[in-house]
Amino acid sequence: MSSELIIATVDKLVKGIGNFQSVVEIGSRDVNGSLRKIFEGKDYIGLDLYEGPGVDVVADATTWRPQAPVDVVVCVSVLEHAPAAEQLVMAAHDMLKNGGTLIIQAASSMRPHSAIDGHYLAPTDPPEWYRNISQIELDRWFKSFGLSRTWIYWREVWGIAIK
Repeated sequence: MSSELIIATVDKLVKGIGNFQSVVEIGSRDVNGSLRKIFEGKDYIGLDLYEGPGVDVVADATTWRPQAPVDVVVCVSVLEHAPAAEQLVMAAHDMLKNGGTLIIQAASSMRPHSAIDGHYLAPTDPPEWYRNISQIELDRWFKSFGLSRTWIYWREVWGIAIK
């Protein structure tokens, strides 16, 4: 799925949320495009493990929390690069205020990104982890969230949950 299609899909999902003000984007470093423009005029925090364009806070999303719970957390093209993907999903949900919305997208097992699955790729700086995320896994992680839905779109796994 191209970054343009991902951005367009997130934009449509966000427009369906209604009125909201605060957003955390996990994995905000602009590598293949940025979601930031979707959230113009909102209280936006771009969170990433590494400094770079689009990053406001450099921190590990599994342990970092905003000063106050937020309305929306978006995590796009990140889970497949996170050795602790389940913990990252739980942490993202914890960042939300009651009634907040979590939007997730990741490369699914239907679209292998790499011949390596569940390991670090060739030595890079920073090191890059890769593992496809299945819809079954995301369903399982979302199970405790109550109102949620996962689906496959263009061989990507998507999920949305309301806290």
